[in-house]
Amino acid sequence: MEEKRKNVRRIPNDYFLVYDRHHGNFIGRLLNMSLGGMMLVSEGPIETSKIFYCRMDLPEKVQGRNNITFDAVSKWCRMNDNTKMYETGYELKDVSKETREIIGILMKKWIAVQNATLNSWSTPLR
Repeated sequence: MEEKRKNVRRIPNDYFLVYDRHHGNFIGRLLNMSLGGMMLVSEGPIETSKIFYCRMDLPEKVQGRNNITFDAVSKWCRMNDNTKMYETGYELKDVSKETREIIGILMKKWIAVQNATLNSWSTPLR
């Protein structure tokens, strides 16, 4: 698959669940995210080229918010042969300035946690 991403995706350090914001149906669990897209994992296949009206719950409040909302278009879907779960790539659409700021804050937190973890692995044992 040809790489078309414009933004680097980051891996969350917590569970972020995404739901349809109109009906409350579970869409998937976040595997990675950037300001332009995300990948979710779900138990069943997701229709491609479909717009989803998303609500992502936050494990803790960010800028006073418990969740963020945005639209996303499913671009591809494939089964992971190891997990037998479906991974789906989405392009984010109609993202508000506030939501973009919150995604940026989350990504910085994820990077900090990952860097701290990597640094702890490189500390020599005494």
